[in-house]
Amino acid sequence: PPTTKEGTFLAELFNKNKGPKEERPMACPPSSPSPFHAGEWELQEKAGVREATETLGRKVIRSSMPLQHRAFYESLSFAIVATPGPTCSFFRGTLRCPDAVTLELAGGAVPTPDLAEGSRIGLLGVDLVARR
Repeated sequence: PPTTKEGTFLAELFNKNKGPKEERPMACPPSSPSPFHAGEWELQEKAGVREATETLGRKVIRSSMPLQHRAFYESLSFAIVATPGPTCSFFRGTLRCPDAVTLELAGGAVPTPDLAEGSRIGLLGVDLVARR
């Protein structure tokens, strides 16, 4: 536990922002395939961070979204969407998370030509006001 006033404040702030208690979604188990694709492996190798990134990725990349992430995505008015195409585009519309494994894009133009229902995507959500 933190011993300084600042450390205590940060710990309280962190705990306060965790949101409702819930079961933590399973991170990528050691027996499963890597959470990264071949293109990411190649870039990680070039940067000399392949092993460290794999270790960290297995701890933090999940197959589902905790409540806090779902609430965050639903609060956004835009997101950057990337597909395996590889294409990337700006999506302005509504993001909806009806459950821990579904993210729906609605009310905006289809962000990339190769995006279809059930597509695997990468999503970058940014809240410019809250700077997160």
